[in-house]
Amino acid sequence: MRTCLFISRLVAILVVILCNIAPALANTPVLTLTDTANQPLSLTPYLEVLEDTSAQLSIDDFIAPNHAQQFLAQQSKAEALSYGFTRSAYWLKLTILNTSSTPQIRMLEVANYALSYVDFYYPDLNNSGAGYSSFKTGAAMPFSSRAIKNRFYVFPVNVPARSQQVIFLRVQALDGLLIPAKLWTTDGFQEHTRQDYVTQSAYYGMVLAMVLFNLLLFVVLKDKLYLIYVFFIACFATALASFNGLMHEFVWQQASSWSNIAHFVGWSSAFLCTTTFIYLLLYELIKTSLWSSIFKIIAAMLIVAIVGMLVKPTLFVLFSVAMNGITSIVFYLVSIFGVIYRYRPAYFLVVSFSMLGFGGLMIVLRGLGALPTNFLTVNGLQIGSALEMITLSLALADRFNQIRKEKAADQLLLLQAEQALVKNLQNREEELQS
Repeated sequence: MRTCLFISRLVAILVVILCNIAPALANTPVLTLTDTANQPLSLTPYLEVLEDTSAQLSIDDFIAPNHAQQFLAQQSKAEALSYGFTRSAYWLKLTILNTSSTPQIRMLEVANYALSYVDFYYPDLNNSGAGYSSFKTGAAMPFSSRAIKNRFYVFPVNVPARSQQVIFLRVQALDGLLIPAKLWTTDGFQEHTRQDYVTQSAYYGMVLAMVLFNLLLFVVLKDKLYLIYVFFIACFATALASFNGLMHEFVWQQASSWSNIAHFVGWSSAFLCTTTFIYLLLYELIKTSLWSSIFKIIAAMLIVAIVGMLVKPTLFVLFSVAMNGITSIVFYLVSIFGVIYRYRPAYFLVVSFSMLGFGGLMIVLRGLGALPTNFLTVNGLQIGSALEMITLSLALADRFNQIRKEKAADQLLLLQAEQALVKNLQNREEELQS
């Protein structure tokens, strides 16, 4: 009787324990390692997230049971977690299970350079898993802080045979917080890195060719619009290289504070050059309209954004991003205005801005999970900007041809006027002689 009573109580206790821990277990996603060949695995469905509004918590706080229960599973199908503009730090928890009889090595990639701080915490295997070691890096840190030398943030993940590991990421950004986390095999990541740098080299090689070609045209033609176009290409390419992490990797490796704001200054500078370029290109159409005043105000505000980001980044970051967005809308509207009035250069502007906007849209939709990951969606901004630069170059070439035709027409009219004058003089001379 006592044995039966003991067993019944034990069963009741086990049922209570299972009822309490089952929800927690059910809400804890576990990533089981498999052979993913050369294809990356998006980690967003497996991540648990906790927002640290104070940005003061440490890894010791998150190992504690009370904080461990505060992590929320995302189970998102998107390729990136997005939290908008926030001053909070976000902690990501990933549970990895290795069921094989051999240790597994993976590469965890966070493919967004514009994160000020990216801290990676992994179990210290040399200390029997009793503690955590870390890599602390980010755009606001020297490039030497990277675990793997790459333009993005890449960390090695070592999982022993038949074991489970819990790793943590802490991320914080100056502007919008977008976290595209992937897991690669070592071979797959090496192949991806090789192709990625080849693509980047091809793009910036094209940019350099455009700069040199249009600089030569400026020297030959003495047209300041070509020089402004060169400044636009240089600023845009520098901003994009800063945003993609290439400038931090190859140019200013130790300039941590500057690396954190360089792409903001670069974008605003590129928009300022574009504002001047469009104003001069459409000058004959807009010089006496409201658009002329709007362009002058936009230029002044962009200068404020540049200076503000250099002096007080945390105060001007939203202003800088907002000005870039407003300026983009103004560019498109004035281009449509020019098309309505059938002003020839405006057609080129509409096409160029549409290409750039479409390229940027592909990247956003890929991050939200609406588009698959492929060469076009990954490199959409580079492709769109390359087509934009080519189209604007065609606009300059067309403008030069139009000017040349107008000069030829003027010379023809002048020649005809001179011939008419000569003929009139000859007629009068004949009249006098008769």
